[in-house]
Amino acid sequence: MKKRIIAFLLLMTMSIALFGCKKDKDKEETTTKAPDKAYSECATLGEYSYDIEYDFSELEVTDEELKEAIDEWLVIFGEYKVKDGMAAEDKGYIKFSLTAECEGVIMPKLEKLNKTYSINESSDLDYIVKFEKEFIGMKAGDKKEVTVTYEADFKDERVSGKTIKYTIEMVEVYELIKDEYDEDFIKKFAATYNSEITTKEKFEEELKKTIIDLANQKIMEKVMENIEASLTVKEYPAGELEYHTVRIKEEIEAAYESVKSSLEYISLSRQEFLDAVYPGCVDSRMLEYCKGEAEKYLKTKMAMVLALEREGITVTQAEIDERAKDYLTSDFPTIDKLYEYYGEYAIKQIAYDVYMEKAEKIFCEKAIGAN
Repeated sequence: MKKRIIAFLLLMTMSIALFGCKKDKDKEETTTKAPDKAYSECATLGEYSYDIEYDFSELEVTDEELKEAIDEWLVIFGEYKVKDGMAAEDKGYIKFSLTAECEGVIMPKLEKLNKTYSINESSDLDYIVKFEKEFIGMKAGDKKEVTVTYEADFKDERVSGKTIKYTIEMVEVYELIKDEYDEDFIKKFAATYNSEITTKEKFEEELKKTIIDLANQKIMEKVMENIEASLTVKEYPAGELEYHTVRIKEEIEAAYESVKSSLEYISLSRQEFLDAVYPGCVDSRMLEYCKGEAEKYLKTKMAMVLALEREGITVTQAEIDERAKDYLTSDFPTIDKLYEYYGEYAIKQIAYDVYMEKAEKIFCEKAIGAN
């Protein structure tokens, strides 16, 4: 459910202001086939099925699911307050200090001072996860020593293959005071996320819609697993692998810079950010990671494009241009200027986004029909 709410947050806050771009009424509405015909020369697609293993009841939101989703939002808008004498609990919020040593040698890069932490909310790649259960039951002022042996292939190179002794000191334990589900909550939500939601009824309507959208995304992912399993890649189109490797690296850096000051405020390192958002990514192997992610992305994209060709799914150039309007800014006030600046790969990506939107609807309908 936590992932659902995080996704809901992204869907609710990622809207982009649209700037006026007058459509040429005389423009011919041509039909475009696959976003990149070269894919048919670089890969082949075998037979695939829409028969998937999935609990299609998730497409119906129960009262209990809605209540749980609302409760998660009340947690997000709640407050954590220090409570004297309170012991840390499962999924609790704490502040602690930590020292580490390996074979008698202090490891300063692993030390933490007054670090805030949510138990059971961190990535499995976070080295603290290996012993976070030891926090449970500790009160402010308590100290504890714990020894952890990490696997040789543990993603964090600082600890992989090592046996490390940690000394933990609990600094503070927080009690969560959830927000009240009332009109004031709706007002705070609208103000925080620049939302037009003004009533509880509208909030619940949008929440249900998002939960269903996320269920459809899961169905789409499973269908794509079937399609990708039938894909044989002979080569990648010239320049695309390099382009997406650089694009992904730039996205990671932009994402980090956007939250860097907040991370510093709550004593989270860059590696902890990478662990949480880009599992398996470390700075020493950044390009290797980005290339691997670019390959995954391209395989999915190539499989989708070839499947779309087979299904006869098309969009008009006018639809692609309409979607491009979402990216217009004061620097790029027209579609032509946008296309000219960002080049062919950006144009293909916008076209692919339109295809994906149509494919999700059609593929989900076929999956439901096949099950």
